[in-house]
Amino acid sequence: MPRNKSYIKLMLTRIISTIIISIIIVALIHYLYLWLSNNLTSPKTKDYITIPRKKYNEIYENINSYEETNPKINTSYNLEKNNQNILDNESMKNELKSYLSNLTQDVTSYSTQEYTVF
Repeated sequence: MPRNKSYIKLMLTRIISTIIISIIIVALIHYLYLWLSNNLTSPKTKDYITIPRKKYNEIYENINSYEETNPKINTSYNLEKNNQNILDNESMKNELKSYLSNLTQDVTSYSTQEYTVF
């Protein structure tokens, strides 16, 4: 019987020591990983102000330089575009007016009909 108690005591100490050693190894690997990632990598930072502003200025300069070199082409294009927009607006207005008049005619024709109740 005394032999069984010593065997159980030995098994418990080995299990507990294995658990403690495993936890220590996992913690060491974790902290080693954190230390390496902090010291060997540079953080990524996105610049949301300066880079878009530079790109916008480049685009704006390109547009201005094009307008300075080709003012006649640009003006005529803008006039044509403006005239086309005016024509499109007028046609849309006419189309809307005709649709509304048809709609009101349909509503008045429905309202004048008599309905039979079953």
